Amino acid sequence: MHLLGREMKVTAILPDGTTKPMIWIKDWDFNWQGQYLYEKPMTLPKGTKLEMVAYYDNSTANLRNPNTPPKRVTWGEQTTDEMALCFVQLVVKDEAEARQLRGGDDSATDQQWNTCSAETIGISVPVLSPAFRRLFSS
Repeated sequence: MHLLGREMKVTAILPDGTTKPMIWIKDWDFNWQGQYLYEKPMTLPKGTKLEMVAYYDNSTANLRNPNTPPKRVTWGEQTTDEMALCFVQLVVKDEAEARQLRGGDDSATDQQWNTCSAETIGISVPVLSPAFRRLFSS
């Protein structure tokens, strides 16, 4: 998110339907958009879906709004555009899981990295495909 972002929340929805909060930034600040790391890594079971919710404020009440008066804003990479992305780092627990993630192919290259669709895992996350879908799908 850029200057119009107000709030971002990411929740893990476990296979049994329970939810596990991952991060909730209640007062978004464009200058803090680096990365947030857990003190202890979060373990999520196979079949978990990730949901991201983002809120924007395109009003004159938003002191960070670069447009006075407010105007229509669309997706883009410029600071005066908007977007909502949440990148999640994945750590495997052992080499067997790494092989499963690569689809059994130890020669996986950078060209095989892509972005899963929202339907697959709930948010836009850079992952190894198609093995990632097999590893985390029910």
